[in-house]
Amino acid sequence: MEPPGTEHQTARHDAGRLKGAVIINVVAYGGGTNSTAMLIGMYHKNIPIDLILFADPGGEQPHTYAYLPVMNNWLAQHGLPESRSSPIRTRTGTG
Repeated sequence: MEPPGTEHQTARHDAGRLKGAVIINVVAYGGGTNSTAMLIGMYHKNIPIDLILFADPGGEQPHTYAYLPVMNNWLAQHGLPESRSSPIRTRTGTG
């Protein structure tokens, strides 16, 4: 029996080995309460996080943008990757 909290890592490792593929966990981070809680929960459950993306529509509330460095600091302190901002573009290439 697996120790609590390690079943996700084992399943991830086995899936990659069995299929011959590299499995990564990409998290969509919105900067709000729910996605912050999700990241913290994933950390506490030892669910690996390989990439964190913040899709930036350019119209978030100022406090959302102000919180991103705070969360990135927490992520770095806990050995997790910083979130990467990805601006959203329309078909015409404008924001």
